[in-house]
Amino acid sequence: MDEEERRAKNQENDSFGKQAADATVVQGQVSGAGTVGGFIDGVDQVTKINQALNKEMMEYGSEAAAREAAGDLAGAANASLAKDIASRSYQTPWKGMLKGFGIGIAAGVVNFGLDKWSNSYEDEMFTQSVKKQVDLEKEDKENNIGILANNS
Repeated sequence: MDEEERRAKNQENDSFGKQAADATVVQGQVSGAGTVGGFIDGVDQVTKINQALNKEMMEYGSEAAAREAAGDLAGAANASLAKDIASRSYQTPWKGMLKGFGIGIAAGVVNFGLDKWSNSYEDEMFTQSVKKQVDLEKEDKENNIGILANNS
């Protein structure tokens, strides 16, 4: 029996916290597998955007220098401001990937909680059904003619 089978067999004996931690780890593994492809696509998109920003910054920098040399200080200031704005617009793929990963983990935790609640409700219904069956069997055995009339 490998480790995974042993853990699955003994999971009911684990504390709620341990079961939640295990579910979170599994969800993290599943979410992590999906983020690799998305991350590669994100890097490609971000690289294209950042290349365009570099081109704009070079154009605005050249324009600012040319306008300043020509004596157009207001135009030079505008071009320099546009260059500064472009330089602050660089993007990184990490933010989107980590956000998606966090949403996946949170969804896994919520899913685990709902599953645990549903299981406890089903267990309670099963326990009540078995108790009712035992009670009816007992009443049936006490009945002399073997017929049980239930008025409920």
